[in-house]
Amino acid sequence: MDNFFENILRDSKTAVPEAIRYSFSQNFPDALNTEWYINVHIFEAVFHENDLEKIAFFDYNGTLIETKVNILKTGLPYYILDAASSHGEIMNAIEITSIAKKRYEIILRDDKLTRYVYYFDEEGNLLNYSQL
Repeated sequence: MDNFFENILRDSKTAVPEAIRYSFSQNFPDALNTEWYINVHIFEAVFHENDLEKIAFFDYNGTLIETKVNILKTGLPYYILDAASSHGEIMNAIEITSIAKKRYEIILRDDKLTRYVYYFDEEGNLLNYSQL
């Protein structure tokens, strides 16, 4: 029975290749409490840095693909805040940064308390949205 639990714990840990660990440490030197996950060939690091919760995605070679950061609505650029607020009450905001572009994922709710996710580009243009 002891081996059963030991095997479960061992299997639940994600083996992260050295190239990814190195890239992570170079991109996020102040990261704390990092948890690793793998989805097919994408490695996902969930961590805290500078009092912000972040998620970073890496390919198998260690290339940083995208970073998501939970931000307060007061941390949104004013034009994103204005564009999002015109669709409802802002519940949550995530800044998504990938190579050469930035996007915003905003969870809103309308006056009937229906929740939606809206995506804006870095200029404040609505990319798409859907009901949650």
